Amino acid sequence: MTMLKTWIRKVCMVLMAGLICVLLLLPNFSADASGTTGTVKYRVLNVRKEASTSSNIVCKLSKGTKVSIVSEKTGTDGLKWYSVSFTYNGGTYKGYIRSDLLEVSSSSSGSAQTPAGNTAADADVLYVNYASVKVREDPSTSSAVVSGLLRDHAVDVRGTRTGTDGRQWTKVSFTKDGQRLHGYIRSDLLTATKPAGAASAPADNTVVNNTGYTAEEGDILRVNASAVRVRKEATESAGVVANLLQGDEVKLKSVKTGADGRQWSKVSFTINGTKYHGYIRSDLLTKSSSSSGGSSSSDENSDTRYITASAVRIRSSASTSSDVIANLLRGDQVSFRSVKTGEDGKEWSKVSFTINDTRYRGYVHSDCLSRTKPSDNSSSTVSSGTTGSSTAAPPSSGTVRLSVINVRQSATTSSGIVAKIRQGTKVTILSETTGSDGRTWYSISCVHNGNTVKGYVRSDLLNL
Repeated sequence: MTMLKTWIRKVCMVLMAGLICVLLLLPNFSADASGTTGTVKYRVLNVRKEASTSSNIVCKLSKGTKVSIVSEKTGTDGLKWYSVSFTYNGGTYKGYIRSDLLEVSSSSSGSAQTPAGNTAADADVLYVNYASVKVREDPSTSSAVVSGLLRDHAVDVRGTRTGTDGRQWTKVSFTKDGQRLHGYIRSDLLTATKPAGAASAPADNTVVNNTGYTAEEGDILRVNASAVRVRKEATESAGVVANLLQGDEVKLKSVKTGADGRQWSKVSFTINGTKYHGYIRSDLLTKSSSSSGGSSSSDENSDTRYITASAVRIRSSASTSSDVIANLLRGDQVSFRSVKTGEDGKEWSKVSFTINDTRYRGYVHSDCLSRTKPSDNSSSTVSSGTTGSSTAAPPSSGTVRLSVINVRQSATTSSGIVAKIRQGTKVTILSETTGSDGRTWYSISCVHNGNTVKGYVRSDLLNL
């Protein structure tokens, strides 16, 4: 009897141990997620080792792949994640997928909830879902702009982060104009599915710029990039009409879709009294406000002025000790930008101008500018860097300002070339004359390849 009791006790212990093992091996199914099937909604997504976008990637699944949902939990981002199992390349794997990236077939679990903007932040590729957006260096609307992107532009997702505004931002990388860039876009401006009908030009010659303004034919637009090339046609491969700088203003003529499928604006603008027209990519333009706050008068946005002194030095800042950007002569035309009081207590004007198809900006004493073009026979003054003494004599020496210039046989660009001299070359100025183009030319001598050469150089090509 004692042996029978001992045998029964041993059998019970074995059965209990076996039951415990079975219970430990069974998966922990959630009541509202077990037995359901999920289907990948987007082109590609990451299966994570844990319920976090910072967790290691187990593998990547393509759209339409089916997975078995084992359980659900709240991830480190506060969103619902599914623990899933699936077959991949002949093997069985487990991992976590955020619930909004799956279509759930079982009604018991309910539909997967998609965040605002359908951002699908764990997907590999997202698309701009707004007319245009700004990519920022950091997740903040006050951060510097890396680039502007138009609707439909694809970006690669690198992660998500809560911005200073309390909203979710997506860190992205993308290719634009052949250059790889990265930055942050607010997540609600992105979508996991490519927007339909995004690339066509809007009707009625309107264009939505990346500030959200809508411009119409005849509106004044302002360049919002540091520098842009105006093209002859709506394509990056077309010839360049001119270079414009940030803040330069143009008039909108029409819009069209370019050869690259992007929107371009046909514009007109004036440089040194000559009117030009061409094409600029629309995302590089912003609608110019007709009235800006502050004490500036209405003509301070962009207005034509003329140099009244015989020669002036354009400075990099409102100071006679700052670097010389260029030398301008009497009658040269500039675009007036704004005014400020310089270190010398005098009023300086910020201006922009073009020399040899290159656009420059700088400062000049305001008393050297006039709204009307001066006549040929007025008093001469050299300003913005010299004392205000009057002189008709040319300077005694100068250095080449551009990378390379031509020394001519006579004071005209159609004359033969004596030599080509490089930036920084010192020249002795012998005399001054007016060329066939109406501009001031200097008769100079300089040493070139060990020999002394003489000829003519246009005065604006030298730093005096």
